[in-house]
Amino acid sequence: MKNLAGNKFCDTYITEELMLAKINLVRNDQIKFEYSEVPYSVTGEIQGFTFHRAWNYWIINGYMPLLKAQELYYLSKELQIRVNGDCSNPEPTSKNAEPIHHSEIVSPFVDQLIKHEISYEDAEKFAFDAEKGLPLFITSYHIDTQEGLNKFVSFIKEFEE
Repeated sequence: MKNLAGNKFCDTYITEELMLAKINLVRNDQIKFEYSEVPYSVTGEIQGFTFHRAWNYWIINGYMPLLKAQELYYLSKELQIRVNGDCSNPEPTSKNAEPIHHSEIVSPFVDQLIKHEISYEDAEKFAFDAEKGLPLFITSYHIDTQEGLNKFVSFIKEFEE
C-alpha cells in the first residue's frame, strides 16, 4: 500500500482502496483529520467494522469473535491481517482477545474505587472474575495489503450471512 503520511490527496487513494474491497465509504467533508499522520476525510464501515487509513496500512476496529478470528488467521496467515496491529502476526488467542462487555464490567468498579469503597487490587480481581465465561473478541486489526483488506471484508461478509 502507498505511504499516505502527509499526503493531501490521500482521500483519492483511500476511496479507491475502499471501493476495491467493497467497503461502504463514510465521508466527513466538514472535518479533515489534518493532525493525524494521514490527513483523511474518508473512512469505511461495513457490518459493524470501521476502517481508517494509517501511513501504509489500514486500521480496523470492530468485534471479531475469537473462533472466527482464528479461522481467518489460518485461512490467510500469509496476508498479514495482524491482530491488534502486532507486527509479529501472532495467532488470535484468549491472550490477545477481550470480552465485548469489558467496559461495562470495569465501570462499576471504577465508581467504587473513586469512593474508596474497594482497593485497586480488589477491583482488578472482581473485574477479572466477572469476565470469565464471556465470549472473547479480537477488537482491532492492521492490514498492510489490498489483498488482505479484500480477504478480511469477504470473510466478515461470509460469516455474517
